[in-house]
Amino acid sequence: MWQTGLRKASLLTFLIASVFAISYLYFSSQAQNSASYGVPVLASGMALPDFTLIDQDLREFSLHTARGRVVLIFFGYASCPDLCPEVLSKYAVLDKMLGEKAGEVVMIFVTTDPSRDNPRALKELVSRYGGRIVALTGDWEELKDVWLRYHVVSGDVQPPATTNNYFVSHSAVVYVADRELVLRYILTPEMPVERYYEAVYSLLGR
Repeated sequence: MWQTGLRKASLLTFLIASVFAISYLYFSSQAQNSASYGVPVLASGMALPDFTLIDQDLREFSLHTARGRVVLIFFGYASCPDLCPEVLSKYAVLDKMLGEKAGEVVMIFVTTDPSRDNPRALKELVSRYGGRIVALTGDWEELKDVWLRYHVVSGDVQPPATTNNYFVSHSAVVYVADRELVLRYILTPEMPVERYYEAVYSLLGR
């Protein structure tokens, strides 16, 4: 009898210890993730999906034509009040920080508000930050396909019924790809521009 009781006590002790161990590992990982916020995260190494859209100068732009240069892609919209200006400002500062290397980098802004962001509106937007940014738009179906492949949205997205009711939700990340258009970093608008520079510069040498 006492052996059975001992085995039950041992099993209970083991279960309690296991719960504590799992809890410790979980909360430790959460703390690590929190502590690493603001640091570029190495991504999976997948190739960026290709697309063809229209830029602010009414020219076709296909992503594959950027092969050989480092690429940054952010999704947003012209009337965005916070994250989009923050990223575009970082694009502008990064361009200056790169100096002669700036020509080896393509900084892309893709709209999530095609009903309002025509090429003229996008040209006005990026002109505030410098002329090197590539701002892209297109028709609803073209952009919907791009949004889905880049995980900007999920599921079936419908065009707005009126211009007063339009889709402006967007992911708050900047994709950074190497010269082969392979995703290497995911940055956020809140990160300091120095992090953007470090990520881009590390890929320029490849």
